[in-house]
Amino acid sequence: MIKSYFFIEIYKLHLISFFILLAGVSFGQDQGEDVIILKNGTKKRGIIVVQKPGAYIQLLAIPSKDTIQIDYAEIEQINKIIEASPIIDSVAVKDVVEDAPFIPFNMRKYYVSFNYSLGGGDWSSSAYGINIVRTFTDRIQAGIGFVARGGLNNSNVPIYQSFPITVDLRYKLQEKWNGRTALMFNTSFGYNVLKGGYYYAGKYVKISDGAYFQTGIGYRINFSKNIGCIIDLSYQRMNTKSYYKKTEEFVQKHIYSSGLIGLTFFF
Repeated sequence: MIKSYFFIEIYKLHLISFFILLAGVSFGQDQGEDVIILKNGTKKRGIIVVQKPGAYIQLLAIPSKDTIQIDYAEIEQINKIIEASPIIDSVAVKDVVEDAPFIPFNMRKYYVSFNYSLGGGDWSSSAYGINIVRTFTDRIQAGIGFVARGGLNNSNVPIYQSFPITVDLRYKLQEKWNGRTALMFNTSFGYNVLKGGYYYAGKYVKISDGAYFQTGIGYRINFSKNIGCIIDLSYQRMNTKSYYKKTEEFVQKHIYSSGLIGLTFFF
């Protein structure tokens, strides 16, 4: 009887050990290192201890053991790296690591762009421009620009030189391939310095400065992290007035509309 009792206790001990081992394996499977990839390319490693979707996460950093809070607006992707174990396929673990995204494209805080465009409509013209742009968020950029536009002087459109000083806004509508390409909405508005004139009723008429507006859709292609080009189609509108040069007498108001195709390089 004592012998039977001894074997029963040994059996119970083995059974308890089995469940403890099983619980340990399950716990090990659930644990892993979290890798937080931010939109500026920075990586944070640790274990997520608090997660409020849409608001923020708190990360227990490894190896410093400091708890840091990260806003969701700053996060590009969250990956969990699980250490290899006998029940986890090593190839699957490798795939998790290699699937991490590239560093986000076109996220430099400041950059410069140069552009060339051709226009047709009320005024046939070509132009060169330069812009200094600041990145505010992953989607929004804004800056200032200067354009030198020249065209044909004819009886319908007397303008032959236009120099818009602009405020530029760019909004990313959609991107693909980790930001290598993106569909952009672009708009510019500002003050237009106009040079030119024409003869009206036998008198020379000069053109005054006026408002400038341009808006369109562009397709951005990155050759590297912060170097690429934008191909865009846009609509341009200019307002101006004309006066007799000697008497400053008002002659008429002008509104010129044109369609443009442009190519912009940035770095």
